Amino acid sequence: MRHAVQTGFTYRPLALLPVWASLFLLAVPQVFGRPIYFARYKAFMWSRQELNTCAICHLNPKGGGPRNEFGQAYGRAGHQFTEALRTQFPDRFQRDRAHLSGGVEVVFGSEPGSILIKDGGNTYKVDLAAKDLVAVAQEPSTGAKTAAAPAPEKPAVQRSPVFDYVLVDLRSGKVADKGEFNFRFSHRFSTPVFNQNNRPYDMFGLDSFAYTGFGVSYGISNRLAVDVYRQALNRKIEFSGDLALLNQEKSKAPLTLLARAAVEGKNDFAGQGHNGHYIPSIQLVASRTFLNRFTVMVDPTFAFNLKRPDNGAVENTLVTIGLGGSIKLRENMAIVGEFIPRVSGNPFPGDFIHAEPTASFGFQFRTERHVFEFVISNSWETTTAGSALGGPDEKHIGFNIFRRIK
Repeated sequence: MRHAVQTGFTYRPLALLPVWASLFLLAVPQVFGRPIYFARYKAFMWSRQELNTCAICHLNPKGGGPRNEFGQAYGRAGHQFTEALRTQFPDRFQRDRAHLSGGVEVVFGSEPGSILIKDGGNTYKVDLAAKDLVAVAQEPSTGAKTAAAPAPEKPAVQRSPVFDYVLVDLRSGKVADKGEFNFRFSHRFSTPVFNQNNRPYDMFGLDSFAYTGFGVSYGISNRLAVDVYRQALNRKIEFSGDLALLNQEKSKAPLTLLARAAVEGKNDFAGQGHNGHYIPSIQLVASRTFLNRFTVMVDPTFAFNLKRPDNGAVENTLVTIGLGGSIKLRENMAIVGEFIPRVSGNPFPGDFIHAEPTASFGFQFRTERHVFEFVISNSWETTTAGSALGGPDEKHIGFNIFRRIK
């Protein structure tokens, strides 16, 4: 196996196809934004005209991405400004005045039994009982009930310092929103980046073939998400579920606590009679963010059913303590690192592919819905149990692509 990896391979242009795909995704505009809803709100007669950003419905004032509480309620109301919605969110709607087309404003409650009509620089008072219309220079103040000042626009919520649901291979403390649908693509080149002996045209491993992976995830609720992931190495398919027990970002909890249960199977989850092999695993993620910029996490992981007569395993169970961290350099840029030392020892002591504990470094870039990560890692496996098992004693270039679809 070592000889096959270090001799290199012929140039394959298609190996770099995912790189060009990721650059294309970075250039794609946010077609998922819905500016029509913002325009519909501004045209609604009871809207607060001083609210001028997409933070009306979204956590990000630029639009796109997760919706805030009002945005979710607006969707449930069929994108209609119902009376119940206006009552539930008084900071989004006015009760004492209405804006009509042509810049006309109607003000209620200035005086008992009267209303004010403002048209440009002209103001008229309508006496409802006398059915009389009087032009006034300004709103009457004597005996008038002062209209309540509009509620100030709430400051924009800062974006999460954790960009992705994994650092490199290790599960992060980021919690999925209800209804969120994502896809992930991982790519690890097969030859070492720091050992170029006898490979004059290898370009730091970029000319070699790659071990890839692809998966999707869906948020069933704000606490529960499910994932399906397939890696090319050993054709493993992993099914997993994440349950958020505590969420620092969305509550006053001191940390984020998340539990993950997963099971993976070789040869596309084939049965034992078809050279399949099922490995269940449990992972607990404890994450803490400081100053909305620095994040540290500890991920104890337990993998079971490792030992089979034909794979050379000496232990049936593996215990690791994953250690990771993230530093947000800018709102769209972060560096991450992880190390997954074994507590129970290496269950495959003679296996070159899992010779050393996983150690990885990543440089992340994000847009509204997309995260691209440049990776240097020694692990070819990218599943929960596979990354806990470790990788060869050499580092490889790779990348991860994350895209939020919904």
